[in-house]
Amino acid sequence: MFLKQFAEQKGKRFRRIGPSAADLLLAYDWPGNVRELRNTMELAVLMYDDVELKSLHLNLNTLQKVASTPLDVPLNARTLDPHRFLLPATGLDLEEFIDSLVHQSLALCHENKTEAAKYLGISRRSLYCRLERKKATKKPRQLPTDVVNTAVPKA
Repeated sequence: MFLKQFAEQKGKRFRRIGPSAADLLLAYDWPGNVRELRNTMELAVLMYDDVELKSLHLNLNTLQKVASTPLDVPLNARTLDPHRFLLPATGLDLEEFIDSLVHQSLALCHENKTEAAKYLGISRRSLYCRLERKKATKKPRQLPTDVVNTAVPKA
């Protein structure tokens, strides 16, 4: 339910949870209950775009690390251990990765840009500039030619 909801909201392709992700999700303790599951699904959708949610979309180390940190601990104390962070085997697009971190921090901070900037350790202005730059470089969605040709009557 959460996966499809967030995929539709963010324009992503996710439609189902794969067996490897299901096993991982079922094995996890979920101390934050439904709220934590919801946040996990939202972050996976923000980070990736696939038809099926796979275990590689869910960083178990991250889940265990965040889950073991009490929620009343300030945001800046709930950090990832950089030595345990898993990089994809196929390479990494740094700009895309940074954008993903920005969007994850916004989701974690309930879209509060000031808190997200504090969480990332950057100024609010830097966060706004990154968001504006991303918005400016976003390519407009192209309609298929057959839709364009049928949508406008020919003179």
